[in-house]
Amino acid sequence: MAEKAQQVRALLTVRRLRLDIFGSELFGEPAWDMLLALYEAHLEQRALSKSSLHLASMAPWPTALRWMDRLECRQLLKYHRDPHDARRTLVELSEDGLKSMERYWSLWAEIMPFQTDQSLTP
Repeated sequence: MAEKAQQVRALLTVRRLRLDIFGSELFGEPAWDMLLALYEAHLEQRALSKSSLHLASMAPWPTALRWMDRLECRQLLKYHRDPHDARRTLVELSEDGLKSMERYWSLWAEIMPFQTDQSLTP
């Protein structure tokens, strides 16, 4: 799982480099960035807050909230209250969202296999 999480993180890094170089006017996929961030969090067994997911989307807050709502309506993510801080909402992939990301990642890895080099870190 750690290797897969590293691969997802590398993909997120490359996507951010693309935005830095070409700008967000050409490339903007907040929903995909959210799904990748949620998948990475799942693989690393950590929680993401709603505000962290907003930051991962690289979209303005209202846009990020709309995309979160759309992903929830598509049953790809789910919310729950943080048991340690009732003011905070945590977000995770739903069962369907996790199955979809696992399927996508499996198919993508067949097409674009990663060269594992432990000396490199994204």
